[in-house]
Amino acid sequence: MVIFFQDSNADACARELIKMAKQSEVCLFEDLDEIICFFFNQIILVQSKSYTIDETSAERLFGNDRIYYSLVGKGPVIGLEFAGTNCVSVCQQALKNLLATKYQNLSRKISKIIFII
Repeated sequence: MVIFFQDSNADACARELIKMAKQSEVCLFEDLDEIICFFFNQIILVQSKSYTIDETSAERLFGNDRIYYSLVGKGPVIGLEFAGTNCVSVCQQALKNLLATKYQNLSRKISKIIFII
């Protein structure tokens, strides 16, 4: 699950990640020796939802990482649930690339990827 915290660009960033997931392939890293591409058709968007996280849920989701507790207090979050082969690592790399290329001015704490079993 990818969680976007309340921010003026959170909605646009979430939509861009969904758009990337609908593409058949996206290259996330390139240099002279190597090109790493992920095939998003191996993962699916299960659901997207905007919701408020209470203190109990924040503790369950983020554990001892208390920086996120104050972020959930700023307003509703956007949750994107993906499923499929290597979806956690694919989403991590895609989000990292997205923040580095299109949303460089955003706080590093705009989003959090959590693994839910």
